[in-house]
Amino acid sequence: MAEQCDTFLSFTDEDLAKFVAEKLKANDIRFVIEKSKPLLDTSLVDTSLDQNIHIKLQRVDFQKGHKVLEDYYKAQIDQVDNGYFLFFFTDEELREIISKPDEWGHFNYQLAQKILKERGYGIDDTELVDLKEERIKDLAQPERAGRLLLFFGYCFIPFGIIVGFLIGRHLFYSRRTLPNGQMVFYYTDADRRHGNRIMIISGVIFILSILVLAIVTINES
Repeated sequence: MAEQCDTFLSFTDEDLAKFVAEKLKANDIRFVIEKSKPLLDTSLVDTSLDQNIHIKLQRVDFQKGHKVLEDYYKAQIDQVDNGYFLFFFTDEELREIISKPDEWGHFNYQLAQKILKERGYGIDDTELVDLKEERIKDLAQPERAGRLLLFFGYCFIPFGIIVGFLIGRHLFYSRRTLPNGQMVFYYTDADRRHGNRIMIISGVIFILSILVLAIVTINES
């Protein structure tokens, strides 16, 4: 796939990832599956819960992909055993699931709607759309970088120029993909300005260091 793809869903279970991929393929949605290596040594740390299997789509296909999975699981929820844990959730907890489908998954999202409807508190399509839009707005809000990250970013400028530059680059460029495929910057504008400043200062010091080293080398030769 030549077009740029971003992570649509991540999994710990390879079989589940393949199952979802089959549903996407059946609906003519192009995808790629990537498996990332665990960050830590698996002999030292249990990484079985790491979501290291990623299904990637073109961003324009994100909403279509979610619709395919929602429709599939909607057709399966009548077969769920009454002992499934969502049946013991309160109405408010079920509404919480419906308001955050990205956290709970397509199956739980559909089942929560069914249970509420059976209890006489069904949510109509208009409200579902509003809840999704509200969730997108919440997820689009940038995060504040921790003071420790900013502290290390500035501290590493004189003592570890490259590390400082990488921290600045992370603050300035980091982005995330929303459930609708939209890309947004991860950090606030203020923190991104710090990141840009750290990168510039690190770059200037690096260039000056190279020049000084070159001058010293020439003078010694």
